[in-house]
Amino acid sequence: MKYTFNNWGSFSAWARRSRSWGPLSQRLTQRLNRFWRHAIRVFIKTAVEALQSNIDTGMTVASFRPAAAEVRMRNWVLQFGGFGPKKGYGPSKPYGIKSMAHGELLGRKAYSVRWSSPQRLQLDFTFNISVYQHLLHESRANYSRSLDWHSLDKGRDAMINWINQNINSPEYNLMELIKRYLSYDAVVTLPTETEEGEE
Repeated sequence: MKYTFNNWGSFSAWARRSRSWGPLSQRLTQRLNRFWRHAIRVFIKTAVEALQSNIDTGMTVASFRPAAAEVRMRNWVLQFGGFGPKKGYGPSKPYGIKSMAHGELLGRKAYSVRWSSPQRLQLDFTFNISVYQHLLHESRANYSRSLDWHSLDKGRDAMINWINQNINSPEYNLMELIKRYLSYDAVVTLPTETEEGEE
């Protein structure tokens, strides 16, 4: 899921902006990052809540901890504990031991976040399944006896709904800041629902 601002125009336009946009670009960057942090929190909260009724060792839920720490909600994820480590069995044998500690270790490579800076207004968040039993039970397309959690789909949908509901919220005032920012000759590309070439 990406929201990318690009196509910054000519060098002379950039030079004019760089002299006058300082406080505005800092405010816009901070506001965008705060907005994105809250959106990612919605994703994590919804995805983890979709898993909570099926927690065994807690390995899958623990894989969300590093991403949660990135958006300052690790303590919230910690409340979903498991029932102790177990030896790997069946398709989980590659792990040797199933545990929350191992899930958290795998979770370090499960996600990536790109925050905005005044030089590049880009928001990016990716979460990939890193725990094998999470993959098995995420969808019946992966395993015929899957519990069909669809945790990432639920998280993504909740995140998109939150973004749509809050992009114009007075709490963030993003669109007003973006309009003011554009007055400095920047060109912005935002995702739209219209097909290319349509208005």
